[in-house]
Amino acid sequence: MKYSGLLLFVALFLSACSSNGGNQILDAKTFSEKFKATPNAVLLDVRTEEEFAKEYIEGALLADWNGNDFQRRIDAIDKNAPVFVYCLSGGRSSSAAAEMRKQGYKEVYELQGGMLKWKSAGLPVVAGKVSTSGGMSSEEYKTLISGGNVLVDFSAEWCAPCRKMKPSLEELAQENPTLKIVTIDVDQNPNIATELEVDALPTLKYYSNGELKFSNVGFISKGDLKLKLGL
Repeated sequence: MKYSGLLLFVALFLSACSSNGGNQILDAKTFSEKFKATPNAVLLDVRTEEEFAKEYIEGALLADWNGNDFQRRIDAIDKNAPVFVYCLSGGRSSSAAAEMRKQGYKEVYELQGGMLKWKSAGLPVVAGKVSTSGGMSSEEYKTLISGGNVLVDFSAEWCAPCRKMKPSLEELAQENPTLKIVTIDVDQNPNIATELEVDALPTLKYYSNGELKFSNVGFISKGDLKLKLGL
């Protein structure tokens, strides 16, 4: 009876561990299928910007585990949202996932073997979109901001705070026809971003008839932005 009771306890313990939805390491195929089937899921790439620029999994946000702003980028992710994390081979994603669980993220799934296993399984990746031409010129930018009220949003596809702020900007554009909102992807326009010293995302710059009225770095709520714009 003692042995049967012990075996039952072990079986229950192992079952509980294997069903813990917040601590799972998934093979590439399972990771892909579960991500697609999970509502409100967030896909997080914790490699470097250089790695991301070459290729990434479609829909991924970027938060470099070894970068200076990892914390700021994950702060934009709802802790109740399921998060699917990957890197190149699984090491950095394991560390990042452990840290996120420690901070209270409810569901964090890891891609076992990272991008290497993902690609070996024949799953699709997206080629990076870094511009080789430098993008928008200084003169083009001056023309862009020269007339009326223009809000320039410097962002990138991989930026979580940028995506979080996007709906607010779209709503402001609809509510205020005289306000021109322009989004500039810094990966596609590195020269103008460097010239204007845009070194963090998102960055907003508001101009009235070509004159800079204010800048904002980082996420800003719709209400606070309306106050700054005087709307």
